[in-house]
Amino acid sequence: MIQKISIAIPKWLVREGAISELDIELYRYAVYRIILTLIPVAMSILCGLFCGMVQENVVFISTFMIIRKFSGGFHLESARKCLLISSGILGMIAMLMKSPQIFNHAWFMVVVFISAISICMMSPIDSDAHQLSENEKRIFRVITRMIVLCTVCIYIAFLFAGKDWSLPLGMSIVLAASLQVPNMYKKINKAKP
Repeated sequence: MIQKISIAIPKWLVREGAISELDIELYRYAVYRIILTLIPVAMSILCGLFCGMVQENVVFISTFMIIRKFSGGFHLESARKCLLISSGILGMIAMLMKSPQIFNHAWFMVVVFISAISICMMSPIDSDAHQLSENEKRIFRVITRMIVLCTVCIYIAFLFAGKDWSLPLGMSIVLAASLQVPNMYKKINKAKP
């Protein structure tokens, strides 16, 4: 369905004279990427509506997507699998955030800090589909560290202020770090003789 939409919209733009026929492939790709970006946001909002935590889920998905953009990590080979598994993960996280008392313990703070350190040390992680140049890696590493540091500082501030906003921030860091583990495991196995 995503493919059909990403083909139909650029064709419509050509018919309307908004874009040139020469640019149709570029717009197909752009529409495809926009849809793939909006679906997790929509899923997160739906999970938030279901759990009565829309704002928390928007904070979670926004922070996660920003960290993930620059830190990299594991990607599934097909959009369909990605959407199905992502939806399940988002639903699970929404349900977990429904019980914030579970995460108000020191162990979760330790997990968040370990995850933040891991992201800062390992990032950025190349995907098989898009290899970064050395210059891109250096820039992404700095951006990732700044984003994670800011997120951790806000997490700590909200945590000590007793605000529930700390949970979605912490969960976004933990999920981003978790999605780096498969790539690091693959990299370690490739290095073995």
